[in-house]
Amino acid sequence: MAGEWRFGQVNQVFLSAPRRWQVVTVKTIIYLGVGAVYGVAAAATATATAWGWYRAKGLTLPFDRSAVWLTVVGCVAVAALFGVLGVAIGAVVRKPVPALVGALAWTVLVEPALFAAAPDVFRRLPGIASLSLRGQPAEHLLPAGAAAVLLGVIAVALAAGVRLVERDDVTG
Repeated sequence: MAGEWRFGQVNQVFLSAPRRWQVVTVKTIIYLGVGAVYGVAAAATATATAWGWYRAKGLTLPFDRSAVWLTVVGCVAVAALFGVLGVAIGAVVRKPVPALVGALAWTVLVEPALFAAAPDVFRRLPGIASLSLRGQPAEHLLPAGAAAVLLGVIAVALAAGVRLVERDDVTG
């Protein structure tokens, strides 16, 4: 979505589809699916790699354990939800480079630093909540409700993005 703002394509999009919230909704649905496809590909690749590594060590990957499948499903869900979060960030930030750099810096630098400083306080940040949803074995993560935290953050970001998109003048 940020790319459309950057290259001026948003003018044609919103002038041809005046109900802007519908455009954001469609983009959200599409990127939910795109994120899920990437999540499935990543989960399949990681599972195949883990299976090969286990076989090389003379072990078997415990496919009969629910923890393995919950982790795989959690990874797919996180990828799909982060696709939606990308739409929200693009609707708010409007410039692709700052949107990407900001999102990566937040996820890779800021959240882990805050979580390391005060894990019980900052475990509800979206990236940290996604670790819980993916079944990462770490202390101080959310035992339950990680999906609700992630969905709440995404809903707030999408609402802010829709509000900004609805109010902007694209004719200039």
